[in-house]
Amino acid sequence: MLGLAAVGLVAGITASVLARDEKADLDAACPTKRCAPDDSPIADAANRCATVSTIGFVAAGLGAAVGIGVLAWLTSQATGAATTERATITLELAPTSAWLRERF
Repeated sequence: MLGLAAVGLVAGITASVLARDEKADLDAACPTKRCAPDDSPIADAANRCATVSTIGFVAAGLGAAVGIGVLAWLTSQATGAATTERATITLELAPTSAWLRERF
């Protein structure tokens, strides 16, 4: 699942950059925000790239969540002698970073 997260993130970023470029082309072709009918392929391409970007970021988030959940579940299973303390993995998010903290 973490592989899906990585692929989704790369796809989301790539499509986002392409959507931004298509939007710049659309703004150049339609400076008054009113486009001629022959400019609609540019708008369609920008919308398509934006949609693919959103799908990529959603796939990245879901893949990361499921992957971290599976990892946490696997590490919490008792593998030897009985213990009174369980292993934990905590996802911590900040505005500019994210990290995992584990305790075994």
